[in-house]
Amino acid sequence: MNTANHPIFLDAPLSREITLSTGTAPIPYHVYDGHGMIVLGSCSAAALADRFAGQDVHLVLSASGEAIVVLFFCDFAKASHGPHLELHMTVLAAPKQGETLSDDPAAWLAAVATRQDWGMLSLHLWNDTPQVVAYNSEYLGLQAAQCQGQIAVAKDQVVFDFSDGEGASLASGRLRRMPRSDAGLMWRVMRGLGWRGIWAALRSRPASAHLINRKSAVLNRNGRAQTFTAPDKMVVTSFNPTLDRLAFGGVLARYGIAAKVTQHIWPFRFVYRHPDDV
Repeated sequence: MNTANHPIFLDAPLSREITLSTGTAPIPYHVYDGHGMIVLGSCSAAALADRFAGQDVHLVLSASGEAIVVLFFCDFAKASHGPHLELHMTVLAAPKQGETLSDDPAAWLAAVATRQDWGMLSLHLWNDTPQVVAYNSEYLGLQAAQCQGQIAVAKDQVVFDFSDGEGASLASGRLRRMPRSDAGLMWRVMRGLGWRGIWAALRSRPASAHLINRKSAVLNRNGRAQTFTAPDKMVVTSFNPTLDRLAFGGVLARYGIAAKVTQHIWPFRFVYRHPDDV
């Protein structure tokens, strides 16, 4: 079911419109179909210091002292705001300073699924249509920027590249698309979830997570926007630097991102609520 009749959208229907610099746009934000790639990795915590200055949330660190990065490379083929691409860099954050996880990426995946008091702080966001850039910036306070890009989905791989509004490279890559998840990785995720976490995950349909905006003139607080995702397929594998390729340019190159896990989800069904919506 790839239409607006899916329960994820019936539970959060398009209810009104907001006026933006580009015209009117529906609320909330729906994605009905597409392919999403999520890359979980690490980067230098010191490189993020300026991005956390003045914020009321704090980095969640690995045992070795690195930040936990969640990157989104998405082709939203059918959406309430029209088809568009998205490149998004976020990092795991918590309201309390000093939160840590082990160095195992499986523990990071489990934490994203279970720690509803935590969230992903939005650091850099790009979209390839002015309407979505305006919605994300002027309404959601995510400080989005214009990009260009392409994502080519094949049976065994996904190839992509993104550049900024002036044509300078932001990210490019080729990620394997496997028929099934890594059994060993998923076993470690399940162990990290524990029985209570597994039961909660089984009961929670669709999956819910929180995205946190950096403070701005649009939202002068670190709002927690609730998101819901309900794909039919999800394949999670370890990043293999000899078989997978991922390169960064521009502002993203400064962080020294090291990919650990890749996740493909499709069809991409997604709802993003404003932080004020409960």
